[in-house]
Amino acid sequence: MIYVLITTHPSTRFPGKNAILARYTLDWAAAATLYCHEEVRIVHAGPERPDWLPPKVLHLPVAGHSHCADVWEAEKLLIPAEQDVLVLAQLTQPLRHVSLLQQAADLARASRKTVISAATQPWTAWRWTAPDGTWSPKGRAERLVHDGVLYAWQRGHSQDIFAHDAPHAILPTGCRWALVDIDHPGDLPASLPTLWANALHGQP
Repeated sequence: MIYVLITTHPSTRFPGKNAILARYTLDWAAAATLYCHEEVRIVHAGPERPDWLPPKVLHLPVAGHSHCADVWEAEKLLIPAEQDVLVLAQLTQPLRHVSLLQQAADLARASRKTVISAATQPWTAWRWTAPDGTWSPKGRAERLVHDGVLYAWQRGHSQDIFAHDAPHAILPTGCRWALVDIDHPGDLPASLPTLWANALHGQP
């Protein structure tokens, strides 16, 4: 079993953000389920059930004190089995390929680590300029960067999700789209529907 977990709380920086972004993650989860070889259940965790949540999606009431606490509370309410995998899909990072859900679950089981996704991005350290006008050598042209698109873990390991100093298994998204992290109105790309559609069935 794979649990796709969506957590939300009201945004003070971007009121109404969740309602705007929800369909991208919900539609991705529904499409990704068709590419999985095991049962998938989509669940929402938050202080209250939002109006935009489809009736068939389970709502888990959590206190909403923090993102980490919400994930931990949601896991306790779900009572996952030992081989189950929980996958956190954040609304603020809506660009995902349909194959990533099963890949994340498989990697979590195989590695026995919390999984983080990563995207290939240009490496621009060679542009960093010192006060005397010197700059770094070019080095590698690209590198993997933590993109926050998906997190996956098994029972009892939710504390490692956002722990930067914990070892993680890396799931490359395989895509070169620009990183999207929507926390403020200005972060919302005008071309988001096109970016989302390209990512959904783009190069895995």
